[in-house]
Amino acid sequence: MKKLLTTITFLVISLGAMAQAKLKPTPATGLLTNASYAYASVYAPIKSTGFSPTAVTIQLNLVKGTGTPGGYASIHGSVDGITYEKIGTDSVAISNTNTQLKIWKLTTHAYPYYRVRLIGSGTQSTAFNAWVHVN
Repeated sequence: MKKLLTTITFLVISLGAMAQAKLKPTPATGLLTNASYAYASVYAPIKSTGFSPTAVTIQLNLVKGTGTPGGYASIHGSVDGITYEKIGTDSVAISNTNTQLKIWKLTTHAYPYYRVRLIGSGTQSTAFNAWVHVN
C-alpha cells in the first residue's frame, strides 16, 4: 500500500511538472546585424479564445555578438498580424554592453499580435529574444 501511494504521488508530481513545462512560452529569436532592422513577433491570446487578459508584459533580451551594438528597439501592436503600429513612445537604446534587458508593461491589452522592432546602427551582430506574458 505504501508503494502504491508513493507511485501515485510521483505520477501526480510528474504530470504537474509536464503541464507547467507546456505552459512555458517560446521566445521569438533573431539576430540584428549592422545598420539593418529585425522583428521579434509574439502572439497574445484575446477574448475570442475565451481568455480575457487585463495586461501584457513583453521582455526583450539582447546579447552582444561582434562589433559595437547600437540602435533602438520599440514595441508595435496589430489586429491582423500583418499591419503594425507603434505603441506609445517608450523605446530602448541598444548599447555596447554584453547583455541588455528591457521589459514593457502594458496595462491594457488592445492587440492580439505584438512585435518588437529593432533598428541597428554601425557594425554589429546582436542576438535577441522576446517573450510575452499575458495576465
